[in-house]
Amino acid sequence: MDPRLYAHLERTESFNLFFCFRWLLIWFKREFGWDDIMRLWEVLWTDHLNREFHLFVALAILDKHRNVIMDHLTQFDEILKYINDLAQNIDLEETLQCAEILHVQFRRRVEAVEKRRKELDEELSKRAVWTNEEKRRNVEEEKARLPIISEGLRELMGVDETGKGKTVENGLRRRGTKE
Repeated sequence: MDPRLYAHLERTESFNLFFCFRWLLIWFKREFGWDDIMRLWEVLWTDHLNREFHLFVALAILDKHRNVIMDHLTQFDEILKYINDLAQNIDLEETLQCAEILHVQFRRRVEAVEKRRKELDEELSKRAVWTNEEKRRNVEEEKARLPIISEGLRELMGVDETGKGKTVENGLRRRGTKE
């Protein structure tokens, strides 16, 4: 979602995201006060938008602090200390809003890639493209440059391999129904 931040994390030998381990292991328990953690867990346990929403919460925290991380932190130890020092100083409401926005942005990006792939497949099915070797090659090259949408990425979107949504209108997963 943020290639510049990822490149910085690579340079600082932090791209393994070990500094996020505690967040994900105990679902942010140390990062928020009691009332906030109860609210966050309720959001996460309802599978809001998808069952991997906690990853967007983590991304939202990183996004909020990306400028400090990129401009001032040049070593893994510095990033780890900075992230650990955020405990009890993270605004939950702002984080949840950002996480939801990031999820929507992610979903739109993936949908745009899949839409373009479908358009290119339709273009390749036309006889006119097959009779024009250069045009066919251009379409095939563009299709090859599109990112692969893995099953894991589909899970992050909240859709299955058929593209069928796993969520209802308000973003909450349907319980007890076959999809």
